[in-house]
Amino acid sequence: PNVEVKRVDMIDEDFKTGLTSSMAAGIPPDLWFSWGGGILKAQVDAGHVADLTDLLTEPWAKEVVPRSAVAQSTFYDKHYALPLTVWVGHFYVNRELFDKYGLEVPKEPWSWDEFKEAIETFKANGVIPITVGGKEKWELSFYYMYLVDRIGGSEIFRKTINRVAGYTFEDPTFVQAGVRAEELAQIPTDRGRTNNLRLGLLLMT
Repeated sequence: PNVEVKRVDMIDEDFKTGLTSSMAAGIPPDLWFSWGGGILKAQVDAGHVADLTDLLTEPWAKEVVPRSAVAQSTFYDKHYALPLTVWVGHFYVNRELFDKYGLEVPKEPWSWDEFKEAIETFKANGVIPITVGGKEKWELSFYYMYLVDRIGGSEIFRKTINRVAGYTFEDPTFVQAGVRAEELAQIPTDRGRTNNLRLGLLLMT
């Protein structure tokens, strides 16, 4: 009671810019949406975010809020955000194209070789095998981050982005993920060309 909430909607990039400006001016919002990981950590390090550890260690929170979600907003052993959503990445397949080129739709998780075989077949027949929006750098990062997660596990990824001592992006896990992405980019098309996935990955850095 006696609290007025004013909702302000903004698109992603404008929101990031506006939030950074308001914090720099010393007038941050009382409550806001943020991304976990590095963006939130920068806000925490600047002293703009309240410590919610006591709230998120209460019995109801432990029962309702997945610990994996809390991990993305945990820094220095303290919790700084209440998870709102959890995003899941999917690949959707076009069954007609799989049938047309004699490929079996996987019923079990693909191996890397099976995944590459499907991409090779599609590219050899002039079919674009995978698409992703690339206007913003974070859109291109998904493929690479998922490869890192599958190769080295979520723990090494989380510790690296949180700058834990001894963990860097030079770890073999990150290098191997880049090599795997490069493998896909270098598969030739029906015209003998390779695609620009490599350029996209370079633009992320």
